[in-house]
Amino acid sequence: MSTAEEFAQHLATVVAGTVYTSKLPAKPDSADDQWSVVADGGDPATGGNVLLWKQQLNLRVSYRHRKSREVYDANQDLLDALAIFSPTQSPAVLSKTIVPMSDTDEDPEGRHTASWQVQLSISIK
Repeated sequence: MSTAEEFAQHLATVVAGTVYTSKLPAKPDSADDQWSVVADGGDPATGGNVLLWKQQLNLRVSYRHRKSREVYDANQDLLDALAIFSPTQSPAVLSKTIVPMSDTDEDPEGRHTASWQVQLSISIK
């Protein structure tokens, strides 16, 4: 299981909405209170002379809801989920960087959407 899929499962335990590991669905499956977690690249593993011990991962997290207030409140939900996330393949999350609330927009169905770029640096010992 990838770290993106693992974070999607973790996010589903923290938030009340539906969490996808692909882009947010289009009609007829689109609805309120939907999250999406997609792997968005990263850098190769780095570390010492013999062992590689650090991996950088990028995730694109999106959220959609009809009420714009819910979209802005989702920022705190994401921060809460990241604060307690620990991948099973990693003994430690070394750093977390979040570029918040980019691409806030209204989709054709009148739902507000927002997305965040999340960068995790994890220990891979």
